[in-house]
Amino acid sequence: MSDPRTLLEREIGAAQVSSLGALPLAEPRDEEQLCALLRLATREHLCVLPLGFGTKLAWRASSVADFALTTRALSGIVEYEPDEGVITARAGTTLAHLRARTAAERHWLTPFVAREERTSLGGAISAGQSGLDRLRFGPLRHHVLGLRVALGDGTVVKSGGRLVKNVTGYDMHRLYTGAHGSLCVVLEASLRLFSAPRRYAWLQVPGEGREWLEAAWRGAIRPLILALGRVENGWELGVLLGGAEEVVAEELALVQHAATLEGEAALTAARTFANTHTPEGACTRLECLPTGLGELLSRARGRCLVLPGVVTAQIEGAPPAAERPQRTLDRRIKQALDPHGVLAEVG
Repeated sequence: MSDPRTLLEREIGAAQVSSLGALPLAEPRDEEQLCALLRLATREHLCVLPLGFGTKLAWRASSVADFALTTRALSGIVEYEPDEGVITARAGTTLAHLRARTAAERHWLTPFVAREERTSLGGAISAGQSGLDRLRFGPLRHHVLGLRVALGDGTVVKSGGRLVKNVTGYDMHRLYTGAHGSLCVVLEASLRLFSAPRRYAWLQVPGEGREWLEAAWRGAIRPLILALGRVENGWELGVLLGGAEEVVAEELALVQHAATLEGEAALTAARTFANTHTPEGACTRLECLPTGLGELLSRARGRCLVLPGVVTAQIEGAPPAAERPQRTLDRRIKQALDPHGVLAEVG
């Protein structure tokens, strides 16, 4: 087998090949080049590590790969019809760009994540990255209406479409969401959008905010964002309310708090909260029932973000290998969709 870097430079040119640590990093300028690289990998028995901007690499266990492949040059909005409430974009488009475009038409884009200017659409989908707004809207996979992807052999396939009501069949795009690039490389995605609230109100209060959490669990309030972040001597609660004027006013009265910030300032504060408390690099994900919140908080060290619902915590630092689940079904799916093992496996 020839040196992977040499093969990549012959295929797409030296200017489009750089480095990611010890790995050669290929940056195809279009889908045709990307698929050609996957076909090359199949012929030469190479293993490929797909990525967007590379911010989620620590989310997956270390994998053996011969080269990395980024989709960041495959960017741009393909179709956006505000009246339909659906946007279709290429994988390398950042969530920050999509949020700015959709907000101008009074739409809310989920997921609301940290550092969205460095988060690509394809990367978020591949990582299954639900945002701080999950309590209100549910997980990301529920809002991926369709995907165009490249399989390990370079074949382009499509699942779902650009309509909220779609044709029958297997929702393969739900399976691809959260697969960390081990089953396919995302090329293009269609997302469901929501109407933007008329009013935003942000509160940031010290402590565990039990009254807010209980109100959310009872359904008395429906915040856009409700999250706990670890601070030096405990915790602070960040809450973004959103909705009609009278709804937000009622929710503030119910919990007996006045808004700290409103409007665009409230959204900016929510982004700052997300960026401050969401771990970067490797993190451990813990889940528990609401009754187990106290025990979960006692285990958290370092940077930590806790989301309610079925309580989910992202805690700085990778879990011990012994605590990682055995994924027999995942391996069977992997064998069926990527029989040549072109795409790097997840832990």
